Amino acid sequence: MRRTVLTLCLLLPLMSMAESQEARGDMPPPPHPPPFAMKSWVEVLLEHRQDLALTDAQVAGMERIQQALDEKNAPLKQTLEQLRPPPPPQDVTGQGGQRGFGMRGGNRPDPSTMDAEHRARFEQARGTMDQLRANDDAAYSEAEALLSASQRQAAQAIVTAEKEARESRRQEMHQRMRERMGARGGDL
Repeated sequence: MRRTVLTLCLLLPLMSMAESQEARGDMPPPPHPPPFAMKSWVEVLLEHRQDLALTDAQVAGMERIQQALDEKNAPLKQTLEQLRPPPPPQDVTGQGGQRGFGMRGGNRPDPSTMDAEHRARFEQARGTMDQLRANDDAAYSEAEALLSASQRQAAQAIVTAEKEARESRRQEMHQRMRERMGARGGDL
């Protein structure tokens, strides 16, 4: 009995400290997938196959398009993964430094403060992301050609709604990052 009470007395302050760090936003954010891990527009259409009333032939065609897109994008995604800097070391509070291409609070880096190597990595990553987007757009156009006029209209509405949802999530993430940086005395 005494041992249990003693253990609880020792653990209670640690638990409350962890809760207070989490409440203040001092805990590191949960890991999130990199931007290039988002679903392609063809995957979005396949998720809505019932809403679009896709036939088996249309689904099979879109799955072939998606497979070709995955194969085409695999080396680009590998390049992006190699360009990502390693996660910063954790300090004693469990917080790491900044990650990414010099971004503070989700903002684009200031080119005047980047060294040449950093700038080259950033530009290569941006170019690779542009290629991924172009591939995705081309695959969507190919998939859209399989659709009837009414399905095409519905698909465009679905993709527009997904674009808006992605932008909303991006803005929310940037807002959380700004708030977290502000709570830590960041320079935002």
